[in-house]
Amino acid sequence: MAENNESTEPLLDDNGLEEKSSSHRHALSFHVDFARLIGLCVALFIAGCYVGWEAAKLRNTPDAFKEAVPRVHIPNIMKTFQQEERFMKPPPFDGVAEPVWDSLLPLGLGYVRNPDIPATENISTISAMHQLHCLYTLRRTMYSTGLNDSKLESFDNGIDRYAHIGHCFEYLRNAIMCSADSSLEPFEVPDNGFPGMGFPRQCRDYEKLKEWAEKWRVLEDKSFILVDVEEQIPQSTSGGD
Repeated sequence: MAENNESTEPLLDDNGLEEKSSSHRHALSFHVDFARLIGLCVALFIAGCYVGWEAAKLRNTPDAFKEAVPRVHIPNIMKTFQQEERFMKPPPFDGVAEPVWDSLLPLGLGYVRNPDIPATENISTISAMHQLHCLYTLRRTMYSTGLNDSKLESFDNGIDRYAHIGHCFEYLRNAIMCSADSSLEPFEVPDNGFPGMGFPRQCRDYEKLKEWAEKWRVLEDKSFILVDVEEQIPQSTSGGD
């Protein structure tokens, strides 16, 4: 008889079932609350990204710079400045071209016409090539025998050299401040005493810019030293290459 009573005794009484049910509800509630918290965090993150994206769009909207001339969009790359002796040598004193320096220029010298950009319906010059031209002008003049050196007349292209030099100093000053390269250079003085070289920095891809310039060129020249460049530029505003 006792054996029958033991076999029919319930495994859990009502209190045990209630405790188990309550524990299950608490666990379920915790998971639900945790899921809600995660969902809220994700929603806030997405909202923050969207607000930031919209703010960036507003800052960079074309309307903010609608009066500015257009720019060629090129990617950024990592680049390390290195001292290249071939660019540090004095130029020849006979007024001839220098292939090493000319290699920096695209075919066409940066004179372009792009029919897809309204501002280039007429001829434009890419600023980077203009800056290199001014740098080269200052270099050749500094190494020449004097500002009145007749051997550089073909290089000046008929421009008064005093005025040309003054323009180039002022143009490069403006260009440097406009670009405002904000790279934080480690101030480590190398053996040669001139810092600023030997570490990676973020640069714009100049080779891509040269490719674009050659695609839309209006000249076939590739030298800093030109004669009558204005006569070589086509005056028609229709068409490209």
